[in-house]
This record gives sequence, C-alpha cells and structure tokens, in this order.
Amino acid sequence: MGVNAWLEEQSFRGQALIGAVLVAILTFALNYSSGPVVAAGTAIISGTVMGGAYYLGLRVFTSDQPNSS
Repeated sequence: MGVNAWLEEQSFRGQALIGAVLVAILTFALNYSSGPVVAAGTAIISGTVMGGAYYLGLRVFTSDQPNSS
C-alpha cells in the first residue's frame, strides 16, 4: 500500500494532524539556527495554522461527507 492510499484511509482530522506534524517538523528544522526555543514556537504556530487550514479545506471542499441538511 502506498502512502497516498494509506493517507486517504485516514479521517479528515487524522490527515490534518499528519500534515500539521510534518509542517511543524520541517519548520523546526529550517529555523533551528535561530535557537531551539524560537524554532519550537514557530513550528507550533505554523503547524497549528497549516493543520487547521488543511482540516477546514478538507471539510469544505470534499464531497465525501454526508449532507448536513
């Protein structure tokens, strides 16, 4: 099973969490030269914003969800 197939089996919240963690790790690594505390703070903020945006985008633009009306 490929990564894409595995990711599609995850819930919207799971997909957003995985994306947020990946963004946070990458942001931390890229900002580590500024210091570990600054890098951690930036990573937390970036991961939260990107994960939240990804989750909302999945909820709004995916047609697989049940109709709420």
